[in-house]
Amino acid sequence: MDKKQAEERIAAIERESAGLRRIIEAPEEKPKTRYDWSKAPDWATIAVTNYDGDVCFGDYKQAEPNNTGGWTGSERGNMGWREGYSTEICPDWRDSLEHRPE
Repeated sequence: MDKKQAEERIAAIERESAGLRRIIEAPEEKPKTRYDWSKAPDWATIAVTNYDGDVCFGDYKQAEPNNTGGWTGSERGNMGWREGYSTEICPDWRDSLEHRPE
């Protein structure tokens, strides 16, 4: 390899390294939502996860965690709660309330 080829190879490696550095150093994007709202009924306004990992959708304006590892909704619409899907046990279940994204 002559000097010109070596310089071209070094420049190509530096360009590639710069691109990889941008990818590695880019902030990780957090999901915009915790839930798969495509699995929610159309009427659902909130989603929660119970302590055991059951995801439930409701038509309440608000909900509070209760002493049994679930949720109590307030200002209910017509539908109440509907179980959506299950995940693994949820250590942060008390922080899982989410309103449907707009």
